[in-house]
Amino acid sequence: MNVYHPKVCLAVALAILVLLTGALSGCGDSQGVTTLTAHLAAFSDLIEDYKSTVAEDKTKQAELDAKIEAMTAKWTNMRNELGSEVTPQKMDDLVKQYDQLMLTLANFKKTIGS
Repeated sequence: MNVYHPKVCLAVALAILVLLTGALSGCGDSQGVTTLTAHLAAFSDLIEDYKSTVAEDKTKQAELDAKIEAMTAKWTNMRNELGSEVTPQKMDDLVKQYDQLMLTLANFKKTIGS
């Protein structure tokens, strides 16, 4: 029996990762890092919502796919606009988080045959 909700576990993992990257840098996060991190947290929530909703009701898949596509486009725009405010190491960390979210989504889509 799984005692921990996957959404909570993912949120905690992202929070720990953000804290660790901040501690390693020795200074506070820039506005760009804060904005991109918040977007990734919202994107993570959307993916978890997608997984729980589509698993039960595939009729909502198109609507959620559109939201994911919009957030992916927003991520690309934000990354380009805020890239100069973020150190290369921080950007690499954020991109890894984004890539992991996309991998999670792709793996889920494979399991449901989408």
